[in-house]
Amino acid sequence: MSDTLQSRSILCGRGRRYHFEGEMPLGIRAFRGGAAHYRTAGGSFLVDDGCWLILNDGERYLLEIASPVPVRSTVVFFPENWASRVARLYRERPELLLDDPAAVGQPVYFLEATVPNEEEVTPQLRAIDRACRNRRVEDGWLEERLLDLLAAMLLSQRDHRARAARLPATRASTRAELYRRVSRGRDFVRAAALSVPSLAAAAAEACLSPYHFQRNYTAAFGESPHATGRAVRLAHAARLLRDTGASVSEIAAAAGYDSFGAFSRAFRRQHGAAPSAFRKK
Repeated sequence: MSDTLQSRSILCGRGRRYHFEGEMPLGIRAFRGGAAHYRTAGGSFLVDDGCWLILNDGERYLLEIASPVPVRSTVVFFPENWASRVARLYRERPELLLDDPAAVGQPVYFLEATVPNEEEVTPQLRAIDRACRNRRVEDGWLEERLLDLLAAMLLSQRDHRARAARLPATRASTRAELYRRVSRGRDFVRAAALSVPSLAAAAAEACLSPYHFQRNYTAAFGESPHATGRAVRLAHAARLLRDTGASVSEIAAAAGYDSFGAFSRAFRRQHGAAPSAFRKK
């Protein structure tokens, strides 16, 4: 492919196994049909069908995909200073935007945490994915879509601030730090869900006591760490039921259940149907 914005900014892949270790520009990552595991100095992240992840410019990371079925990946990288230029729209007074339209603005740092699919970022990311998989797109069209996607990513940071505001601390800076820590713990719970990590292990990853971690986790995310891990394991079980020929008992064990009855009840509560309904006909 020639040197186009698409070739520099969009990676759309599909495969069962992949390994990468290094640094890349600011980018957003999403996966469908399976999951990818990321590791950075800031923590571990499981990125699957239900969420996406932003990693900041120059962040060193390890990426691993090891899946029984092909995983579809969409990764969008942004040229240098684009995020800072878009952020000016929300940070500066309108008259400053008119007086100096070419200014770069202050650097932008995104909270590195998985974010559930939502109505602002996810549709734009999927529209870019569809267009770039099906054809070579014009730079002008893609530039507009990338700017809109960046704006949505910046606005999504409001959700982090809203969750942080729920935490029981007087100072805003304390709430922000507490939220950063419970977010790191949440991503640890999701990334290690299949091994059923203890509350103490998740709290240690967040640098909090177990009770302090559990209390603030529930306040921020509306569910317990155990409930988060269970949802990840049952989502994994649903993918195995849909895409592999493994037996239900094998899948139940992979999801951390010793009893088929307990697995079936938990699966029905989570997905609204029995495990047999997810089998391919």
